[in-house]
Amino acid sequence: MFALACAVTFGLHWQSWSGCLEAIYYDLWHRLAEKRTEPLHTAIVKIDDESLLLYPKTPLIFWGPHFARAIEVLDKVGAKVIGLDFLFSVSAEEWMAEFSDDYNQQAHTYDIPLRTQLSKGKTILMGMVGRDMAGRGHLFLPVPDLLYALPNGFADIGLENIPKHSDGVVRQFHLAFAERRMQPRLGFGALLASRAVGQNLSSDVLHVKDSVIGASASLKQIGFVGPPGTVPKLPFAKLLAPRALEDPEVQALRGRVVIISPEMTGTRDVYPTPYASRILFGQRGFMTGAEVHANVVETLLSGRYPRAPKTELTISLAFGVLGIAIFAYFLLNPWLGLLVGFALAIAWATVSYLGFLFYWQIPVFSTQAGLLTAYLGSLSFRLIGQERFNSELKGLLSRYVSSDIANRLITRRESTYLGGERKIVTILFSDIRNFTTIAEYIQPEDAMKILNTYFGQVSQAIAEEGGRVDKFMGDAVMAVFGDTNNEQDHAWRAVRTACRIERSSKEFRNWMTKHFPDHNLPNFSVGIGIDTGPVVVGNVGSSQRMEYTEIGDTVNVASRLQGVCKELGCTVLASRTTIDHIEKDKLICGRHEKVSIKGRQKRIEVFEVCGLRGKDAVSPDR
Repeated sequence: MFALACAVTFGLHWQSWSGCLEAIYYDLWHRLAEKRTEPLHTAIVKIDDESLLLYPKTPLIFWGPHFARAIEVLDKVGAKVIGLDFLFSVSAEEWMAEFSDDYNQQAHTYDIPLRTQLSKGKTILMGMVGRDMAGRGHLFLPVPDLLYALPNGFADIGLENIPKHSDGVVRQFHLAFAERRMQPRLGFGALLASRAVGQNLSSDVLHVKDSVIGASASLKQIGFVGPPGTVPKLPFAKLLAPRALEDPEVQALRGRVVIISPEMTGTRDVYPTPYASRILFGQRGFMTGAEVHANVVETLLSGRYPRAPKTELTISLAFGVLGIAIFAYFLLNPWLGLLVGFALAIAWATVSYLGFLFYWQIPVFSTQAGLLTAYLGSLSFRLIGQERFNSELKGLLSRYVSSDIANRLITRRESTYLGGERKIVTILFSDIRNFTTIAEYIQPEDAMKILNTYFGQVSQAIAEEGGRVDKFMGDAVMAVFGDTNNEQDHAWRAVRTACRIERSSKEFRNWMTKHFPDHNLPNFSVGIGIDTGPVVVGNVGSSQRMEYTEIGDTVNVASRLQGVCKELGCTVLASRTTIDHIEKDKLICGRHEKVSIKGRQKRIEVFEVCGLRGKDAVSPDR
């Protein structure tokens, strides 16, 4: 069981499809934690609707001088690095040259202020990797006029592509994309962070805090500082104000990586992040691309990105939790075991959340799946063991009560309570005649052997006719018909059983003669009394010891009729109520009279049953 639970736990942990399930908890932890830390390294300058109103008739493509002015202000205020979150796929100069018949001086000097600011080496431009319909990759870069103005060329271009998980949520970022030096290879955020720490961009391998950025750098988790809106934002219009350098909000950009990005109405550069999950507290807004890049920069410069603990530690903790769970499952009852399993699952999730607060990723779903597997497995073992125990117990009880009663005692809780229910049944009493005399001439062991052998035949006849042996009383047996089922022919089956017992008793004489030839024992014979009527069927006795039996006048009458058989010289004697429950053409009756029995004031009408007619005929030789 322990091995199975561990196999499920680590199997799910290493299966890629379980990542989506683990992501549910990962996103939930973000929602619970909300703002995790204060962003110290980044800020966003947003071109919002207010900024657009400064130049309502000027398309963004002609905003080169305005970008230049904003970059100049950021440079003077002391921003570390400036990232332009725009893809300048066409320039204003190209447009003027394309649509102007007069190729004047302005057509190739309009973007000089922007190129001048780019040449200072403090600004990063954005590129992008795209794919055509055939799946072929294409690199989209800024126009050559701007690209040539960059002092480091391609090394001053970061690729904007933001990877998404299989569920469409952004949780990771690219460090590097390609190894060829002649084209951009770093992600936009990674490039901003590396420039902020003064890395030599001509090196094949870059070091930013604890991250190593090489050609084959893998995806890393983003250590989000908080939900959308956590990274400070400043309107672009403030950088263009006449006294912008004196603005406290502008001065607060000193020493930060600043990303200039469009955030006007209708902007489509937004992404779902863990904070956009619908789990807990409703859905938050999406995060802009600039915010995602800012979080990447914060992750790299602070060194706080989610890490997986050592495999050995995870395995040890999971082993311990599963071991405790399995021990509890088998030691406690199923409900308490389930409670312990639930508590362990909650405790493991709590540990995972606390680890998340310190940027550790501890898997939750796989361990909880292992706890559930262990519980279901232990429950299966319990059920199999209980079934085996019930089978053994039923076999044991069936030696003392009928199989029906054994089933009721095992499966029905109310069967262990004192009391019962009223039913119409048929009671049969059978007694061995002169057994006291027989026992006088033989040893007690032989008397026990006679009773066991004979009662074995009687019990078989009773069971085959659908009756139940209620009890053995010395040399007598009491049987009940109709108490464990709803069949209405219990009187007929009781009489048929009586005829079979009578015939078996005559055949048993041969067995007696064979086993006790020298004892001169009296002939073996029986007396059988039958009555039909109401009884209360259930448990009688005390809470310490009880007996499942029938109580009522019908039992007394059947017992007395068995004794009257000897007085009338009959073997089988049935009451009027029993005969009335059977079709008259099925019975062969002998003597018919009214008799008085002990304990009853009224006389009872009885019939001697001599045999049966038809296909059920049992007519003993008399």
